[in-house]
Amino acid sequence: IDDPAAHEAMSILEGAYFDVHWSKDGRQAMNDFFLKEGDIDAILVQRDMPLMDALAITAKVREFEKRERQQAAAKAAEMGLGRQPPTKRRPVICYTDAVSPNDLKVYMKADMDGCVSIPVNKASLLNTVRAAIPQHLAMLAAPDPVIDPNQPQAYRMAPALGVLEGSKDSATM
Repeated sequence: IDDPAAHEAMSILEGAYFDVHWSKDGRQAMNDFFLKEGDIDAILVQRDMPLMDALAITAKVREFEKRERQQAAAKAAEMGLGRQPPTKRRPVICYTDAVSPNDLKVYMKADMDGCVSIPVNKASLLNTVRAAIPQHLAMLAAPDPVIDPNQPQAYRMAPALGVLEGSKDSATM
């Protein structure tokens, strides 16, 4: 990986038993998302990623989720169900050196789920990602996790980490 911040974030997440897939640019990230969307539990994206930035990626992910909800609603109506089944929301977390209050408002308006500043702080990154994917903490806290091969890869992990203290350089929106 040529990007030091991406390499650092990836190392931190892998060390916390997340399965991480890295994409070299925004277009590849979106292609990978559509190919692996059932196995992706969160998207950590650099704000100024080449070919497609974090704001454009977030918009594409939210458009995809909207189509999923519409399809689920149509199927529920077709089956005569009174309500539509829930659809999955994929958290999008931006990591960037642009973390002013105005920048954070932009990320919130774009419907992102969090923001981590560069340089990446281990506690901030893990706390922000875990807040977006709470099942990760439940798996780590389980005394004897059962590994289900049908589970998404992000949840195939062993218990190992304790509680990390918070940091002031992350923002969850």
